[in-house]
Amino acid sequence: LGRPTRQQTLRGAVEWSYQLLASEQQQFFRQLGVFDGDFDLDAVAAVARGAGDPLEQVADLVDVSLATVRDGDDGEPRVRLLQTITSYAREQLAAAGELEAVRRRHAEYYLSLIEDVAPRLRRGQYLSARDRIEAELDNLRAALSWSLSTDTPDRSPASAALVTGLRLCQALSWFWYVCGYQSEGMRWLSRAVGAAEGRESRELMTALHGLGVLLAQQGENERARDALRTCLDFWRRVGDRSKIAMELNSLAVVQRALGKSDAARATLEESILIARAAAENGRLANALSNLAMVEIDQGRPGRAIELLHDALALDRELGDAWGEGIDNINLVGAMLAADRLHEARDHLLANAAPAIVLGDVELSINIIELFAMVFAESGDAPGAARMLGAAQAMRTKADLPIAAPDAAMLEQSIGKVRSQPDTRTWDINRDVGAGYSVDDALSDATDGVLGDGSGEGKMRSHLDG
Repeated sequence: LGRPTRQQTLRGAVEWSYQLLASEQQQFFRQLGVFDGDFDLDAVAAVARGAGDPLEQVADLVDVSLATVRDGDDGEPRVRLLQTITSYAREQLAAAGELEAVRRRHAEYYLSLIEDVAPRLRRGQYLSARDRIEAELDNLRAALSWSLSTDTPDRSPASAALVTGLRLCQALSWFWYVCGYQSEGMRWLSRAVGAAEGRESRELMTALHGLGVLLAQQGENERARDALRTCLDFWRRVGDRSKIAMELNSLAVVQRALGKSDAARATLEESILIARAAAENGRLANALSNLAMVEIDQGRPGRAIELLHDALALDRELGDAWGEGIDNINLVGAMLAADRLHEARDHLLANAAPAIVLGDVELSINIIELFAMVFAESGDAPGAARMLGAAQAMRTKADLPIAAPDAAMLEQSIGKVRSQPDTRTWDINRDVGAGYSVDDALSDATDGVLGDGSGEGKMRSHLDG
């Protein structure tokens, strides 16, 4: 019963403080109503137009309890308004007829920011890039919500706001894909594609491609195939060879997941030809790495190793840290398939930690599954059970099903030691692994692989807890 009274009292205090401000300060304050969560001074300068230094203007609002400031993780100040204050500021902005214009500036600023930061996720600055994007997620979501809204009368598939939304989706697609935001990404991309329905454009097809990739990652391969085919048809019509090579590569991944390895091979070979002709070495490296997986499926691990070394050389030349991580981890699978266990173990030990640091959730799970295979091939059933339990729990938590060909490769190794030395011991170790974090699994795997191979010491230390 008391809550409405408290809210009214707080609103009254906000209104009283607002009325104390000069007209220019009032305008500055109400423009901050478009922000969600906290935001930095660069955003303030770009979005909230006003006279004077943004820091001084924010300080004036702090003095009358209309804003707070804290140090961000990077040491730079970040501004926040309480939700009640934000709502009041937004009401005043709408009453002044300024809401749409300021929302547009807000969306354009965050589009500029994400288009600058997101490409770093594939280079050496991946950790700082991920942290920066996560710090701005509230406002990126607000920008997406406004730009993809169909409630405003002047919105159409050709509107500038919708193009901004499609570009936001394009820039965020990789972040959603590798950083554990797949479900959220699918929601935004589905909304973007629906809002732009009926108008083919580069922006729409790029968003549809992102949706297709996330659908494939979630195991919805038929829907992914249809989306990627639509994109491929469009890029063929406009003659964009780089995009054609990209779509062919992604389509082949889906074909492999659907058990159509011959079709995947043909699709990847076409992607490779086009990428070579267009001097698109990034596309070429991706297709070579994926073709290597088809070679493993079809019993040619030696050829897979050759392809992966070629892909790795290209990715190193490009400075693509994520590409290098994928190539190195795929090399482990190829070495295991070629019965080169010791090489596979050593390569995994050398490359697991640098790849996990990339922050790609599914790649981290792949690495733990490879450790399970190495343990199994070494005859260490307890270690294999713990790694398998960790990987299965992480896949469930992240809602990331394993592709059928990869599941078959995993089972081929695990089947050699499953339920050894007995079902109870296997289940105990698997349950221990299910409680691991990625760091726990890496620590256990590294100690176990470098140990005597029995797994007994690690099993006992876990059970002692």
